[in-house]
Amino acid sequence: AYTVHTVFALGPLVALLIWQGGIYADCAAILCVLFACVLISYCSGMARLLDESLTLRNENGQLIVRLQREKGEAINARDAAETSGHAKSAFIANISHELRTPLNALLGMAQLLERAEMPKQQNDHVKVMLQAGRGLQTLIDDVIALTRDDIDQLEDEDCDPVHAARSITRLLQPRAWEKRLRLTLSAPNGLPRVAADPRKVRQVLLKLTDNALKFTERGLVEIRLEESDDGRSVRFCVTDTGAGVPAETAHLLFKPFTPGDSSYARKEQGAGLGLAVAKRVVEQAGGEIGFISKPGEGAQFFFTLPARGTAVSAGGARGDETQQAPPAGLSLLLFTHIPAVADTLANLLEPFGNRLVRTDSMAEAVERAAKDHFDAIITGAGDADMLAAAPGVKAPLLAVLLRGDRAPAATDLLLRWPLEAAQLYRALHEIDGQQGDEDGAEIPAAIDPVIFSTLEKSVGVKTLVEILQCYIVNAEQLTNALAEACAAEKWDDAGRLAQDIVGAAGGLGLAAITQAAREFARLAREGENRHELRNVAQMVVGEHIRARKALIHLYPDAA
Repeated sequence: AYTVHTVFALGPLVALLIWQGGIYADCAAILCVLFACVLISYCSGMARLLDESLTLRNENGQLIVRLQREKGEAINARDAAETSGHAKSAFIANISHELRTPLNALLGMAQLLERAEMPKQQNDHVKVMLQAGRGLQTLIDDVIALTRDDIDQLEDEDCDPVHAARSITRLLQPRAWEKRLRLTLSAPNGLPRVAADPRKVRQVLLKLTDNALKFTERGLVEIRLEESDDGRSVRFCVTDTGAGVPAETAHLLFKPFTPGDSSYARKEQGAGLGLAVAKRVVEQAGGEIGFISKPGEGAQFFFTLPARGTAVSAGGARGDETQQAPPAGLSLLLFTHIPAVADTLANLLEPFGNRLVRTDSMAEAVERAAKDHFDAIITGAGDADMLAAAPGVKAPLLAVLLRGDRAPAATDLLLRWPLEAAQLYRALHEIDGQQGDEDGAEIPAAIDPVIFSTLEKSVGVKTLVEILQCYIVNAEQLTNALAEACAAEKWDDAGRLAQDIVGAAGGLGLAAITQAAREFARLAREGENRHELRNVAQMVVGEHIRARKALIHLYPDAA
């Protein structure tokens, strides 16, 4: 349309000038033709841009509709899952009552019969009934513990580890005497209390010690408690002199219904749930469980639980919990889904001149963290990994671990709730000190493995590889165009290309190339000398090559 209009508008004028003849008329005709060509080219470019804009607008509208639909589906799925969880909890509570009540009655009657005077044969029958009933009771308790999600809603998170170990030793000592085994307990003085429910600690310790007694025919079983080197956890060890764990069954020990020795499990009526329950309970308390064994030399099962009143970090020793000055003048971003936690943290920090910005959603928290400068971000443990992987978030993360939450993979410090004011102040001082030490920091690493580990969990390896393939191709084109623009001294175009690189690399958390490209864009805006711009452009290209090699090394399929 533009071409036709231009031809009909300027064609008669060009023909008239040519018909008149003369050097001036010919020059004017040539100028008109050149003007027509430029006009047609410009109009064609504008038409193409308008078409692309309309296409992008339509795609954006479709994307918004699809996101709204998927959001609705996700909300419905969440509601259905919550309803199913409540129904499961109610079912477990009901079935627990319906099974345990008659079973307790049967066991009680059997115990009365055992004490009564009966012939030996009948007394043996009663003992078999008691043994089978107790085995069934243990199985029911393990199944319910393994499937329960609410962890009995226990609030007590203060346990004396020595007292718990002594109670288990007294409980199982008759069993050890019956098998002619030595059951010992060793614990140093001054062990810290652990942040776990005493019932759960005794439950795990009972299962490990009972297993050790089962699988030990001669020698001893030792329960040993010790404090970790950094003082942040207590280690419970149960060591026996039994047959050990066969190498071919070691990987099955902590899986439900997979007893390590099936023949022995049949003899002892074991269902293979004890260690699975122990693993679940320990991990819910924020600890770790494992074992060390050599066939024929016995086994050592151990688990660790966090000491009460400690903050978990990459380094540093535990200091005095009672004396700690509050920080002042810090700018903090606070995002948590529990208002009571947010209010408590605000009351602990705002009176001392700290600026606390509270957000109500993940999207708002990411936006504020990327736009404003904060000395630290305080968030729940469940949201820490997502915030750490969000583009533009640079402030250190301080995660608050609530009961039942799992510890995040990407965080600078971790505090257990409820916490003392001194713990919070110490953690913020530590973060503030690290930032002061990093003023003269070196160039950041090409990639952050923690961020990519989080992305793997979020989108899957296959999708992440596809995203990286697209990024590598796009970044290659952008850096090549940047080098060409610098060679042609088109600094405005080079600055826009650098901004595009910032957007592409920042979305994947590639800090090094993002920092270099952002510096180039700033220098281009300020009109720095060409020599400086070329040096920074070479740095951008070099960081792209470094990031590409690191990505391909980490994900070979992205090449």
